[in-house]
Amino acid sequence: MPDYLIPLIGGLISFIAAVIAAFAGGGYVLMMFPIFLLMIPGSYAGNLALVKMGALAITVLGGQIHFRKSSIRWKILGPLTMGGFIGTGIGTYLIQYQFNEDLFKTLLGFTLLIGAFYLIVKREIGHERAHRRKINWRVLLEVFIYAMGIGVLNGLFGGVGIFTTLYLVFIFGLGFRTAIAYTMLSYLIVNGSQTAYLLTTETIDPHLALYLVIGAGLGGFIGVHLQYSQGSKYIKYVTITLLLVLGITSLVN
Repeated sequence: MPDYLIPLIGGLISFIAAVIAAFAGGGYVLMMFPIFLLMIPGSYAGNLALVKMGALAITVLGGQIHFRKSSIRWKILGPLTMGGFIGTGIGTYLIQYQFNEDLFKTLLGFTLLIGAFYLIVKREIGHERAHRRKINWRVLLEVFIYAMGIGVLNGLFGGVGIFTTLYLVFIFGLGFRTAIAYTMLSYLIVNGSQTAYLLTTETIDPHLALYLVIGAGLGGFIGVHLQYSQGSKYIKYVTITLLLVLGITSLVN
């Protein structure tokens, strides 16, 4: 493939992945990272920095739309962000060590498939009318611990924002659109911090990064607006499809 085509193709793939991820509530890095590892020469952390830039573009544009249109409870967003920040920092630090990536990918694949089948069986899950959990300090501690655990995986290979969305849907009974709003807003700080750190330690192709960010930004903008025009019912269908595809892909790879 000619070198001048790589940024264009990368930007196009980024756009498509961003539309799907923004609409479904996560999974951008899980879609983009394996492709970039095969397509782009460079280190593991360098490719992770590239796709994290795209993920950050989605959360910046999508997050400000959700901030204007969604009703956010700050007592939930706080521990969600702090836990994710600490966990992602730990995961980013662990990148320098050799770890069994295949084991993580296998566990990730099974977890994605379980989430998809649960959404299929529980038809009432993910709609705005679902029962919501009462908030107390124990619940907030649980949110912090969960976000920190998921954050470690986010630091290692990213793309696990969809698990935060599913957690808020399954445990708190939120609609998909509201849950995605919490995920995007919390990951503004989480992904922003990790991306800034990786860019100081890794060398990336600036032209590819530019096309990647433009594609992700446009895709994220369209995906979030589609959420508000289509509603939680269609978001749930797309999320189930994405979980099945990512789960099977993780296991096959």
